[in-house]
Amino acid sequence: MMTRLEEDHRNARTFARALTECDPPLYHVDLASVETNIVRFCLRVPGLSPTGFCELMEEVSEEEVDTLEQGVRVLMFPHVGGTVRAVWHLGISKEDTQLAIKKAQFVAQRFRLKSARDR
Repeated sequence: MMTRLEEDHRNARTFARALTECDPPLYHVDLASVETNIVRFCLRVPGLSPTGFCELMEEVSEEEVDTLEQGVRVLMFPHVGGTVRAVWHLGISKEDTQLAIKKAQFVAQRFRLKSARDR
């Protein structure tokens, strides 16, 4: 049986791996650095700050509810060196991790559409 810490680490790695697979590639994660329940990652595009990204992950829009058929609030924190920090802890399940992945993919898609409109 997996300990709570091992489960948190597994969920963090699952999230980190999913960020590297987002289209467009908005996120940069050093997978080798995910050794605990903490994931630090960078945003690959100018114009989206870690603070702005965290705000997008926390807010729920009508567009999100229409697209994902639900609203998902994911709390993350801007961190040192222009990174974002996400932490898994007691009470964050595998299902919660999958919802966080969907939200990160939604934000990446939304940012792609916004960038295309701004061109």
